[in-house]
Amino acid sequence: MDRYLKDGLLDIRFISPIELGVDKHAFKIMDMIEKDRVERFVIDSISSFESSVSDIQKYKDYLWAIAQELKRRHITTIFTVLNEDLFSPLVITKAQISFIADNIIGLRYVESESNIKKALGILKARGINHSRDLREYEITPN
Repeated sequence: MDRYLKDGLLDIRFISPIELGVDKHAFKIMDMIEKDRVERFVIDSISSFESSVSDIQKYKDYLWAIAQELKRRHITTIFTVLNEDLFSPLVITKAQISFIADNIIGLRYVESESNIKKALGILKARGINHSRDLREYEITPN
């Protein structure tokens, strides 16, 4: 990653929604995207946004507006969500915001034969028939 950061192909920024408030945060994101000509954008994680707003409808409206604007600009966007229960069923968020996503991929832990394994499942792939199987995955140095 260091090479991509040095070459200007990757940029990592911390913008606190708690310090700015979601309205100012959205404008700051859009300014950055326009200024830097962003093609791919990740918010890691929207869970922090959810905990920073008292009005859940405002939170939903905020995410929907950002997602729609990025989609309109043809920017590939990824929102990550932290699931606090490591072994829970695949749950997106308490706020039920799956309507903003075209695709939802869930990563979680499963217990199998007295082992803990990592599993991936596709919950949603808008417009296509996709596998409903949970698949084991591993992250290795290779």
